Amino acid sequence: AQPPEVRLNEMNIQLLSAGLHRQVFGDAAKQQKVDTSKLESLRKELTRHGIPLDNPDIRPDVDFRLPRLRGVGIEEHFFNVAQEQSKPYRDLLEALVVGDVPSMPKEWSEEPGWTCYDPLRGAVSVPYPEDTALVFDVEVCVPAGAAPVMATALSPTRWYSWTSPRLISELPSGENHRYQLDEFIPLESTPKDKQSD
Repeated sequence: AQPPEVRLNEMNIQLLSAGLHRQVFGDAAKQQKVDTSKLESLRKELTRHGIPLDNPDIRPDVDFRLPRLRGVGIEEHFFNVAQEQSKPYRDLLEALVVGDVPSMPKEWSEEPGWTCYDPLRGAVSVPYPEDTALVFDVEVCVPAGAAPVMATALSPTRWYSWTSPRLISELPSGENHRYQLDEFIPLESTPKDKQSD
């Protein structure tokens, strides 16, 4: 016979202790009953996968305090945590899809590095895009190598383009070329930029 505090379901599989169940699913959670017509089919399937139903493997119940849930039950807890964690990214995405797309530049810069096409300042060389959210695309020229040679980016307020210094200098890459960090597309400040601030 099992200790009275051990909780088993219809398949004879041990459930969470009453204390943990209350913490995880809340006081209002009720154990759902399985349709009795499906029990035999479920038993066969579990047995086929080697899960012992006649002599279940009973573990000692554990009783400890979980950190306070952010909602009623674990489902609401994870929903609330996910909402909180994803909010900054959802806000950035909303800024991208709300409003009008800025006019595309009539002429694209061929200068190496990033160019910002600002509606007020015109085409300006920048170390990296200044915006927090971008729609981004790159182009690779296979004969020039495996790394991108051009990129465009669109923010809620302006366009950007990037041209690889390698493309402008026409330096050969070849299959065995070992890329250096400054050949890749910069998307954030460098320690050097931060020192000059």
